[in-house]
Amino acid sequence: MRISASSAFAAWRKKHRYVKMFPMLRQSKLKTAAVLISAAIIIFIALFLTVLTVMNKKPNAAFYGISERNRDAIIKILQKTHVRKNGRSEPFNIIILDDTQTLENELKKSKKPDILFIYNGLNADYALALVKNRKLRLPASALDGMTSSIRSIMQIEGNSIGAVPLLIDHYEVDVHTKMFKSSGVQNIETWNDIGRFCKTLESSLTSPAFFAGGNDREIINIVGALTESLSGKVAWDSACKKIVDFNSNGKNSSAELRGLLEKMCGDGGEFYKPVSLLQDWLANGILRRNVYQTQLSDIKFFMSGDLSALALLTLSEHRKLEHAAISQFTSVYYPSDFAGNERHFTAPIIMGIPLSKNKTAHNSLIQMAGNFQSELSMTSGLAPVQANAAVPDVQADDVRYWVAASSSPLPSLSDAAFKSEDERAAFAKELRNILQDS
Repeated sequence: MRISASSAFAAWRKKHRYVKMFPMLRQSKLKTAAVLISAAIIIFIALFLTVLTVMNKKPNAAFYGISERNRDAIIKILQKTHVRKNGRSEPFNIIILDDTQTLENELKKSKKPDILFIYNGLNADYALALVKNRKLRLPASALDGMTSSIRSIMQIEGNSIGAVPLLIDHYEVDVHTKMFKSSGVQNIETWNDIGRFCKTLESSLTSPAFFAGGNDREIINIVGALTESLSGKVAWDSACKKIVDFNSNGKNSSAELRGLLEKMCGDGGEFYKPVSLLQDWLANGILRRNVYQTQLSDIKFFMSGDLSALALLTLSEHRKLEHAAISQFTSVYYPSDFAGNERHFTAPIIMGIPLSKNKTAHNSLIQMAGNFQSELSMTSGLAPVQANAAVPDVQADDVRYWVAASSSPLPSLSDAAFKSEDERAAFAKELRNILQDS
């Protein structure tokens, strides 16, 4: 069979078209392979950088409701608990949360903390609920060496805990040593003894007794500490529950708050004895008339100028005073006029709470509750939770002993019954009004 010239040419063209396309196809495949390899390299680098970033990321340590002085002391020790690989930068980022707002709101707005430092109370309970939901636990062995009264405030589940106690604060009575010796009063064992001591100095001092009644937290906390001291823990628990229940509504008027406080401060109420004591001091010249406008910043003026013989302070406030002023005073605990045998001193505990699974954060908390207790106490001036840790002076040692010798310590009432500064401010305002009605 003969093939025409045109057919032969068509066959030849078809054959050589595929020959020419072959290099083009191979080139296309090479380009595709190059793109895939490049993409794989980019992904690998991205993953490597991500892992490197995660590995080198500093954990976040947040502080809520801790004074600047105590915060600085804790940060100083916290940064010593871990050394970064570069050996230069600090191991932890520090976050200061706004304690005028609820902890819940602050945590929603802030970078996610790996550790939270906070006093025990309602907001701390919220953080502990997060710990439970996130299944974040620390070994219960972190409590080894702590006194039984401190261990009693911790919820131990199996062999784990949700937080560690670190430092003990305390509501104390500071008495001018020389004035007391010259007063003729032999001992301070009851509030009546304190009243008699102050009364002997009423005509010679600006204010025989002194406290920062103009500070919302302090007036609430002092009345709370007096409630346990004068009426026992049952009354304190009842007062705390009534306040929490009242605030949980969130829609109560000032008139309703006034009504609640009038019942609590009236005869048979939880605050009846502390309010009666303070009203009596005011009426008899032991307290000056403007005590409920006095601020914490006035403490130094009264104590250094020998204008007062007695002050109601916290150990934290005690530490802020210059040695020349505070060295003239002797610290004692709130005496008890209550017939019950158990004491539960108002001794707020600074706690460390893990809020993530970060191992560095967990290890740092465990070290601070153990090996670093002496340094924590020395730096802050507060009492350690460890029974055998070194302390800076007799005041810190006394607080540790008083708490160890009593039943579980109480948080401050302002932390135990209130979540926000607005709640405290409204309560403190009505409380002052009642206290001045004498």
